[in-house]
Amino acid sequence: MVSACRYNNTLPIFEPAMASAAASFAERQAVAAGACLREIERHAIANGLSVDVSRLPAGFLLEFAAVVQLSIWEGNGLTDFLPADVPTSPAAEAELFRRVREQPQQLQSISGALLSRRLLDLWLDQMCWSAPQYCHADVIVSDADEDMLVEAVAQLLWTHRGEINRLLEG
Repeated sequence: MVSACRYNNTLPIFEPAMASAAASFAERQAVAAGACLREIERHAIANGLSVDVSRLPAGFLLEFAAVVQLSIWEGNGLTDFLPADVPTSPAAEAELFRRVREQPQQLQSISGALLSRRLLDLWLDQMCWSAPQYCHADVIVSDADEDMLVEAVAQLLWTHRGEINRLLEG
């Protein structure tokens, strides 16, 4: 697999279309993670606890968003199609909280957001960038599926060749 972007120290460097896709992915992750954090905050307040999620460090927030993203992908049935080295959301959550306990300094900055970077690379390399806009879901289009995709498109075109001819003629 070819990496979708280069890194300059810890910040990714993208081509313009890729930058737009990455920003869209990050925005969707932020919205989903924000909804989860608001729910956690609501639950804490209902139980008499004081929580200020606005003070969470950047690295933690990015990793938390990655865990939420994995949970979304699992809920949508995409996990069978993800690379074997991508953890499940429960495993990623356990790892995140282990890091919070044992190495909290790693999560202070974005350089500690290893899972977040892994999922961004994965999404840019193997997912259709425009699918969320049109389908409201992520769609995997990795190299392994390319032959199957070409065969499916060919079959679709063959099946509807009469309708296509009518469209082209009229």
